[in-house]
Amino acid sequence: MKAFEIKNISFSYPAFPDRKILEDFSLEIEVGSFVTISGAVGSGKSTLALLLNGLLKPGSGSITAFGETDEKKLKPLVQVVFQNPENSFIAETVERDVAFGPENLCLEQKVIRERVDSALKTLGIENLAKRRISTLSGGQKQLVSLAGALAIKPRALVLDEALSMLDEKTQEKVLNLLKNLCKKERLTVVLITHKDSEYKIERGKCLKT
Repeated sequence: MKAFEIKNISFSYPAFPDRKILEDFSLEIEVGSFVTISGAVGSGKSTLALLLNGLLKPGSGSITAFGETDEKKLKPLVQVVFQNPENSFIAETVERDVAFGPENLCLEQKVIRERVDSALKTLGIENLAKRRISTLSGGQKQLVSLAGALAIKPRALVLDEALSMLDEKTQEKVLNLLKNLCKKERLTVVLITHKDSEYKIERGKCLKT
């Protein structure tokens, strides 16, 4: 089974129906792979991220993720982490916000607690658990947003410029962590960036839009 099968999709935003953001675009991504998609501003990278987890629907063509096409089923399977973490925060404190996704899955409180603790520990930010999100730096907020996505335990993680506020050392640490999750847990990672040389890490595959 492929992680993603994108076949001949085209997409335009309703406000600009004559402008094709993506046109006749096809792509296949293997389960457990780490893929980088890079391109200039306005090339459709963020639009693709939203299409991958069903937040947007293509005007034509099809997108299948792990055998699913129903956008309601795609959301827990495919988590998108955006450049501006402020757009994703729901709760006031770190641990409450990270717990929001697992709570929506109607998991038991014990399981939710375990997932929150594990996600924070994985990213090395367990010391921030009780902090109010409003007191965090930009980089810390990006890590919290990523922890919230990991706590859901998705099968694919799409990072849309989601590490841009981190210093180079922390970027490398997080990316190596994600590569390990690809190998050990078959997590599929799609890293979207406007600069192909931004992340100094060995990649299995690089795609340019």
